[in-house]
Amino acid sequence: MKKIIGLLLVFVLCNVQVFSQTITKEISQQRIGSVDCNYYMSIEIPASDTTYYIFCSFQNMKYSSITDIGGFVISTKIELDKIIGDLKECVKYIDNQSIGFSTGDFVLHSSSKDLYLYDRRGNFDKFTTLSKNKVLKWISWLDSIKVISKLK
Repeated sequence: MKKIIGLLLVFVLCNVQVFSQTITKEISQQRIGSVDCNYYMSIEIPASDTTYYIFCSFQNMKYSSITDIGGFVISTKIELDKIIGDLKECVKYIDNQSIGFSTGDFVLHSSSKDLYLYDRRGNFDKFTTLSKNKVLKWISWLDSIKVISKLK
């Protein structure tokens, strides 16, 4: 009886492991200035549900001697289109130091020619900056995601 219960327990645990697996594959990656961007495909094994998402991370410029990573996830086509639109809007004003401009997670300070990118988790202590050329490169990479695969 103990052997049967033991075998059943092992069988149940093995099935739980098999049915709760997720396979994640990196489809594309790009380092743009201080921002590392990765495009992933994630597949839930039992249901064969496939999810595509982008994860971008950066070292917080507030600290140089410790690791303090900020970042955000783009998981829907609506989010992707909004971020691309916001970045394109920022590019229009990035050279004009007389204008302070803010949209979503991006800020142009009137005292700088760089775009400030903040952590999307509501933590405005974590930030990095990107030059106009880097912002244009980032827009181009994000636009290419549509060619690789459609986001849900």
